Amino acid sequence: MIDYIREHWLVYLIGAGVAIALGLSASVVVGIWGTTPSSMHEEEVAVEQERAATSEDTSLNSIDNLKLDEPAAEDTSTDAAVDESSAAQ
Repeated sequence: MIDYIREHWLVYLIGAGVAIALGLSASVVVGIWGTTPSSMHEEEVAVEQERAATSEDTSLNSIDNLKLDEPAAEDTSTDAAVDESSAAQ
């Protein structure tokens, strides 16, 4: 088998070169056909930036509406039940 490869090494070299060339050309073709057109890409970027700006405004407004000076209302229903059970004993 090795003797056969040594005798026909030029054919193997040409075959490897053709395979590499076909692979590279196929990747170029797929890259060209699969690429998003620049005008469509610019539109998508503009929409994403608009969404991001809108969501940032919304989140900032919700943070501004928080009342940080008022303490949180505590649930005292369990405290009352505990006080009643300890008073009954």
